[in-house]
Amino acid sequence: MGEETIKNLEYAYVPTLGLYPAVVTLGLNKILDRYPHHKIRKICIIYTPPQGEMKNSLERLKRYLEDRNDFQVSYYQIGDAVDIDVPRGLEITFKTIFTVVREMKEKGFAIHLNIAGGRKIMSLFGIVTAQLLFDSNDFAWYLLSDKTVQESGIMEVGYRDPRVKLIPIPIIPWSDVDPILTVISTSDNPLSDDRIMRALVKKRENRIKEIFVREILSKSEKNVLKEIIFSGGSNKEISQKLSKSENTIRRQVESIYRKFREYFSMNEKHRMNKIILIKELGPVVERLFKNSENV
Repeated sequence: MGEETIKNLEYAYVPTLGLYPAVVTLGLNKILDRYPHHKIRKICIIYTPPQGEMKNSLERLKRYLEDRNDFQVSYYQIGDAVDIDVPRGLEITFKTIFTVVREMKEKGFAIHLNIAGGRKIMSLFGIVTAQLLFDSNDFAWYLLSDKTVQESGIMEVGYRDPRVKLIPIPIIPWSDVDPILTVISTSDNPLSDDRIMRALVKKRENRIKEIFVREILSKSEKNVLKEIIFSGGSNKEISQKLSKSENTIRRQVESIYRKFREYFSMNEKHRMNKIILIKELGPVVERLFKNSENV
């Protein structure tokens, strides 16, 4: 993506709030200092029900942000007096974080996610959400602050203040696989959606098959497998295309069968044929060899 395109992006800042409201504001100011060209238009604050110290934290944050006219600020409460340590509370917590980030993505915003505030489970669900929904324009952060900063109660510091550090969290998206991305885009709660698990199982199966083709088969066997997948020809036809003897092709096909049985733990009595290879390895071979003659 070009620099000009990046500059035209608009961002939503999504922090989780705990008992220390400065985590939200320190994170915001550190991001703005670090990426002055990022246009943060929305702030979406996720918090647990405001009781006791949590209520004071929320009120203090609202007072700090009420004069920041350069942002549109929204607050998202996790349930109503819900205990996030019970199964129902965990489900609501994840669903809230996931829904907020997905809504911002659907509206065209890139994301700065700050998971330093709130309960540890909120941080964990934030990372899961990022894996499900993020792309190359999105960022996840954790904020480390010195005890002196926390005790002082200050809500912002300079970018170079060594007492506060903005730590990037590397995210490996799950959504780089089309079936998973399709399911995620239509799911209200991916953690309880069986379609996600089926898609992940399918992804794992495809990866295992890809390793078989790439690493288990020899170069000659790959070439034979390509001809089986793309033309479905007989050993004689394959031998003519590859300028090899029919006996050589027969031995290589038998070797592919043997390696396939061993790699996928199949019974020796299980009959192998080219139809099975086409069915099991066809999509993988087509994808691997689509843009490259050598894999």
